[in-house]
Amino acid sequence: MRGQPYFSHRDGHLHCEDVPARRVVEQHDTPCYVYSVTALREQYRRISGAFSRWDPLVCFSVKSCGNLAVLNMLHECGSGFDVVSGGELHRAMQAGAEPENIVFAGVGKTRAEIRQALEAGIGMFNVESAPELEAIRDVAGEMDERATVALRINPDVDPKTHAKTTTGKKENKFGMGFETANRLLSEAAGEHVLDARGLHVHLGSPIFSTAPYEKALEKVCSFVEEQRSWGHSIDTINLGGGYCMSYTGEDVIGPEDYAEAARPYLEELDCRLILEPGRYVAANSGILLTEVTYRKVTEHGKKFLICDAGMND
Repeated sequence: MRGQPYFSHRDGHLHCEDVPARRVVEQHDTPCYVYSVTALREQYRRISGAFSRWDPLVCFSVKSCGNLAVLNMLHECGSGFDVVSGGELHRAMQAGAEPENIVFAGVGKTRAEIRQALEAGIGMFNVESAPELEAIRDVAGEMDERATVALRINPDVDPKTHAKTTTGKKENKFGMGFETANRLLSEAAGEHVLDARGLHVHLGSPIFSTAPYEKALEKVCSFVEEQRSWGHSIDTINLGGGYCMSYTGEDVIGPEDYAEAARPYLEELDCRLILEPGRYVAANSGILLTEVTYRKVTEHGKKFLICDAGMND
């Protein structure tokens, strides 16, 4: 199958690696998701390997595929996890994740979820707004805990992707501008319940060029230099995800291209690096098996195949 090298047709029968899809259906019925372990491992290792010179913490984005078997296997590969809800945090912990390798992202964290994350001992919150930071400050104070946070920067960079998956332009709901980030870092300096030491930049998905990352990192480098000159310790940079893949077999850039484009900026920043791939790892690593229940022909001659899987799948 184009774009999915670990799924192929042999003698007219679909296979996942060396397993006939028909055998899976006989054992588990339809509808049924089937994942290639080899594909998942290869995609994870390719992106971690491309950025290996910076020894990154690669946090698989749970929202892209929350299957516990998949999460457990990626944890065994060394993956951390990017979660956006208390439910996803629970799934990551069920998959065996070390709490310090979990990053809590998302624009709508509730106080209950913040408390849950602090009780679990997660590594870092990606903070999207001033009200959210205030909520983390309050909950951490009530618990007498110290919360490590990265401020999500909205660098106003157009990644030239789908309008609904663009997240780094000033009109988007995600993150904050540099002026707001500057104010929040200044306010957090010296607080015993907040350890504001990171910046998070996620521009959208999928991004088919390295140019948006370069533009964003150029702005981030200037901002970090300014913050350090004022005594603020910024030692973590989270580049998010958004890395593209080939769905239909067309040539696209790979993780090595993103890493090389980011290299001069990452060397200048000299920070701990976090990555949050999701779609890149999961998108071409699984298929949905479904069975035709009815064949329908309308009076206008239009033909439909009615399956036992729906749009929700």
